[in-house]
Amino acid sequence: MVPLSFKFHMIDQNGDQITFPGLVGTVDPADQWIIAIEVISGPGNLGDNAAGTCSFAADGFCDLEMSLDTAGDDYVLNFTVKVGDSAVTTLNPLQIAEINLGGRPLSVKVTEQPLIGQKGVTFDPAITVSVWDDALDQKASASLVPSGVTCTLTLTVLAVQEGETDTAGTSLDGTLSVDVDTSSKSHENLAAEGKISTT
Repeated sequence: MVPLSFKFHMIDQNGDQITFPGLVGTVDPADQWIIAIEVISGPGNLGDNAAGTCSFAADGFCDLEMSLDTAGDDYVLNFTVKVGDSAVTTLNPLQIAEINLGGRPLSVKVTEQPLIGQKGVTFDPAITVSVWDDALDQKASASLVPSGVTCTLTLTVLAVQEGETDTAGTSLDGTLSVDVDTSSKSHENLAAEGKISTT
C-alpha cells in the first residue's frame, strides 16, 4: 500500500483561506480542528499505513497521508471536519466518489548476478531474480507476490570479435527455471558450457 499525501485547507464565505493563529504549541485535543477520512463504500478499507486523520496547523493547512488496502472500483471517500471528536455541523463533509484503484504494479528484476564468468564454472554469485515493487522501487514484500510466477533464463551469445559466428553447442546449464514463490529466488548451479568457433 503506497500512501498518498494530500494538503487540505478551508475557505470562508468570501473565498479567503481560514487560518488558526491560536493553534501554536501544544493544543488541547478537544480544541484541535481535524479532518477525518472514512471509506463509505468500496471493496476495501483504509490501508494500515494510512493516518486516517490530520490536524490543521496555524497556517490553515492540514497534511493527510492515506492509502487503500484493496484494488477495485467505485470507492467513495468521506472527509469530515471536526473539532475534537465532534463534527462541525456548519460544514458539509467533502465526498469523493467513483475512485478506481488499480492493482499494484509489479515486475521482475535481476538483483544479483556475476559480473563475469568462466566457461564450465558455476556462476558465483548465483543469478537472483526478485519480484519488484515498481510503486516503491524496491523488492516487493512476500505478501504481494502472486502465485504461479515462474522465471526462466535463456542464453544469448553475442560475437565479441570479428569472425566469431558459430555458437553451436553453446548452452547454459543448471537451474534454468525457478518458481518465484517468495520475494527473491536464485538460479542455482548455473554454468555456461560449449565454445564459440571462429571462422
